[in-house]
Amino acid sequence: TLVSLHARGADSVELGPQLPHCCKFHLLSKNDELGPELENGSDIPKDLQGQYKVGVVVRNASAIILSAPWDIGSYTARNAEGSSQGQLRFQRNRPPFISADILNRTFQMLDSYPPKLIMLSGEDPDGQLLTAHLITVPLEPYLFEPILNTKGVYEPGPPITLPGKLSSPGRFVFFKPILRPEFLPTDEVFVNFTYELRDSCNASSAIASVEFRLLFEDNLPEARAMQVVTAEDTELEISLAGYDAEGSKMLYMVTELPKHGILFLEDGETELNEPFAKWDQKQDIQQWVSRVPVFNYTAKEFLPQAGFNLSFGSEYGALDWGVVQLVGPPGQCNAGVCFSGCTVATYTPRNVNGLSLDYKNNEFPFVDNNGDGFRDEFLDLYFDVPVRVDEINVYEGYNPGTVSRVDLLDANHEWDTVWDQGPQQGHEAPYVMKIPVCQRPYMTQVVRLHLDLAAIEGWNCIDAIMLQGEIEVKKGFVINPETKGSTANLVYKPEPDFFGTDSF
Repeated sequence: TLVSLHARGADSVELGPQLPHCCKFHLLSKNDELGPELENGSDIPKDLQGQYKVGVVVRNASAIILSAPWDIGSYTARNAEGSSQGQLRFQRNRPPFISADILNRTFQMLDSYPPKLIMLSGEDPDGQLLTAHLITVPLEPYLFEPILNTKGVYEPGPPITLPGKLSSPGRFVFFKPILRPEFLPTDEVFVNFTYELRDSCNASSAIASVEFRLLFEDNLPEARAMQVVTAEDTELEISLAGYDAEGSKMLYMVTELPKHGILFLEDGETELNEPFAKWDQKQDIQQWVSRVPVFNYTAKEFLPQAGFNLSFGSEYGALDWGVVQLVGPPGQCNAGVCFSGCTVATYTPRNVNGLSLDYKNNEFPFVDNNGDGFRDEFLDLYFDVPVRVDEINVYEGYNPGTVSRVDLLDANHEWDTVWDQGPQQGHEAPYVMKIPVCQRPYMTQVVRLHLDLAAIEGWNCIDAIMLQGEIEVKKGFVINPETKGSTANLVYKPEPDFFGTDSF
């Protein structure tokens, strides 16, 4: 580097008395090429323009420290009236950095979400302009360059398919989920990309990772129109056409009967004489827990109508803070307003921070189903009316964020996991956790909640649980094929002597 020394009015300039450890100084030729190395006290001649210039060469970069005081050299300017000193200060270029809280980021999205604008964040301690460089990119087109539209708003532009420097200003990328209609709501996909930041000296930061956990919605099934032909007074077998993107088992409902004929099930004898009420005409009901297991881990309550034993993990007390406190509506709510707290009218596991406590001669044994070293808690809850569940509300009075999974007891008395997204953090008590449930083809009245007590600090107190769902409609027919992909077969018998067009 060529350095001009400020020495206005000087008759002579010499190097020193202090020299830096990091660098050495050289005389310059007329063409500003490096000449001999200068020592402490060496005279520095003027060039043709009357300037005092030297060449500076870094010889030991590690000697340049990261922060003040910098590595310092000096020079002395003299004339007949005296002398003064000037300083040359050297500091190593410091690399950009990415803070620990964003070095490994994770986002959760549904496949139907709109594109998300992600800033590739980081800072430069020297205040230099930074550029972003993608190190790895997804194999499929999830990343897009942002472009400004006519309204001055960023929107996804060209896809990013290869690593390299981002051409967009501001270090932004768009992440756009890919619709996957063939995936089930229980599926998940993880998509990852990495990046680093570089300054104008090409110094780079640590590599940061951005990960997306993609969940998938249950797409609506599609009922497909058909046209069929039969001769006058001739029965016709019809296979109803339908499609489900996830390949789920479908139910068929005849919502409007033909006007000039009769429909039978494929046995040819069972007449469909009443249309099925449409889904949006069903009645939703809400109900609170009516029965729970009693008193301790080993005592289980048998439900003859459910053909199942209710059980649970642990409780803080047999009455106060016990599972019996979950029966009925919230005890800490009045006129729709709920209050926070961990009173005796709430349920609390005998378990804090995921650790098993020695209580009543260890009648609640330590259970670790997933092998994470923490106690697993669960609650079996019974409701009076069987419903087709569409939502579960958990009223948490204190320290919310433990519900990690929800199972329903299906018609075969087996557990069917309908929600499994782990503890949901960041909510203040009192909090009502609303858990949406994709409707199943069966009715149920038994729910199992799984609690992850290691997800919170301290005790967790639950006030009540509400079950919401559709009651059974007692009119019309549901045609329920035995297996996935099976069609619904009907028999159409026209009126005698009728010809023309009919429909259902």
